Amino acid sequence: MEKLALAWPDPEGVKELGTFLLPSGERVILGTARFPQGRLIPERGFSLHQGSELSLLLEGSLEVEVEGRETGDIIRAGEVTFIPAGVPHRAKVLQPTLLVWVWIETGREEDGQADIVD
Repeated sequence: MEKLALAWPDPEGVKELGTFLLPSGERVILGTARFPQGRLIPERGFSLHQGSELSLLLEGSLEVEVEGRETGDIIRAGEVTFIPAGVPHRAKVLQPTLLVWVWIETGREEDGQADIVD
């Protein structure tokens, strides 16, 4: 068994906490994020990962845009999102937000970094 303690970026941003290697060779990366109201994530373009992304909002709310379409979906504290690998996405922070994220990498994404596409 492995365990990690949650820690938060200060004052804001994304913090990678650690990586777990699965027997299949896939990596599972755990992290946290803190964003102020009004922030766009990413600040330009869209985020695109080679692995799937799972996020649990602990506080706040986000409006999500997927594949260049405004979905009208608002994610609130206590809700979980799942974005499959290869799906361009971004969010606007509607209220100050704390979240825990998990990336399940199936490709060769370096250091858990997402690509930014315009």
